[in-house]
Amino acid sequence: MRARLACLAGCILAGCAGPRGRTEQPTFPLPSPTDAQSPDERLGERPRVEVQWEDGLSLAEALALAMAQSPRLRAVRRDLAIAEGQRTAAGQWPFNPTLDSSIQRTFPLGQHEGSYSLGLSQQFQTGGQRGHQIAVADAGIERTRSVISDTERRVAADVATAWYEALFAQDRVALAERNLEVAQQVLAAAQARFDAKQIPEVELNLVRLDRERLGLELERLRSDRVLALVRLTASLGEPGREGLLLTGQLTAPEIPPVVRAQVLDAAVRRRPDVKALQHALEGAEAQVGLEEARVWPDVELGLEYQWGVDRIGGFTDRDHAVGLELRFPLPFINRRQGEIAVARAQVERLAADLAAALRQVELELDLALQRREIAARTLEAYDTRLSSLSQRNITELERAYRAGEVDTLAVLRAREDFNRVAEGRLEALLEVHRARVELEAAMGGAHE
Repeated sequence: MRARLACLAGCILAGCAGPRGRTEQPTFPLPSPTDAQSPDERLGERPRVEVQWEDGLSLAEALALAMAQSPRLRAVRRDLAIAEGQRTAAGQWPFNPTLDSSIQRTFPLGQHEGSYSLGLSQQFQTGGQRGHQIAVADAGIERTRSVISDTERRVAADVATAWYEALFAQDRVALAERNLEVAQQVLAAAQARFDAKQIPEVELNLVRLDRERLGLELERLRSDRVLALVRLTASLGEPGREGLLLTGQLTAPEIPPVVRAQVLDAAVRRRPDVKALQHALEGAEAQVGLEEARVWPDVELGLEYQWGVDRIGGFTDRDHAVGLELRFPLPFINRRQGEIAVARAQVERLAADLAAALRQVELELDLALQRREIAARTLEAYDTRLSSLSQRNITELERAYRAGEVDTLAVLRAREDFNRVAEGRLEALLEVHRARVELEAAMGGAHE
């Protein structure tokens, strides 16, 4: 009997231990700026990703699904068609020519008179307005592309975090199932010892209570896993896959050293939200030029041909005339002072927004670096001290149990301590991956 329980004490170690080796994790691949090759792809209708759901879902597949099916992305990508339509309108000639004609005929006292006219006029922009309009529209297209890229960055970060959280929930369920299996074996052994009158009933009840507690904990963790999968699949546009399995296990990734100045420089260069503000500022500056150019009035040129017929008695008189018209308003009162002031204020506002965004990037980067450092230290503590200490405790317990120096209660306490360490290490692994995703999102891409 003691040999059997000693074996069970060893099972505690084997059943509660999770994966501890360092294996390569899928990189968090932030999407490149939108430069689609086809109109459908450019406007958000990207090819559907085929996933073998029965084989599980990897991080790379989750990110590909999100890029193809995310409702947020499908909506924001439509803005590019709007911006391109505005660019087409800005490049077109804004005014159509005008054709004027008139006919006048009178018949006084049986005499016939008539006059006819035909005119053609065209309005022309002045001050280089069309060039400014094109510049505003071009900046709008670039800004929209940056906004799309920024939405892709945020969606990718959200999906990667949700995937790791679902994987964490899946690994916790697996750990709880192993714990419950070991608890069932311990309960069987305790029942045998009780039947042999080697332990009192109160000790057997403690083992039974521990078994019931672990069963309830497993049900709670299974519910948490379902909720994590609901959040993940909803973000992928694939609801209703609560039974989905994720491929892989939470393992320790490589944590290379980083230099703050280098990652900050990379973040400023890469971040699409910063680029979107830069393009918006360019468009606002072009709008100032457009409003200043509109101070000069548009000119309208017209050509008119007139002819008339007069009949008095037996005589007929025919007149012909050609006229050239020039029309333009005199900019003496309204010189678009209000529009120019609004455009210049918009430039100042966007410049302030850009400065605030750069400060926000620096803050996000500092927070991500700090979170990464704390997560790395916590995981290192588990890998170098806590996990090995709990393992030595189980080993010593096994030796003491064989020698008859400890009882079943000591086994239960040791297993509970070991479980806390195993769960704590899983949480530390999750935090490391969260911190990595946050850092790469703050940088606008993976660390080189």
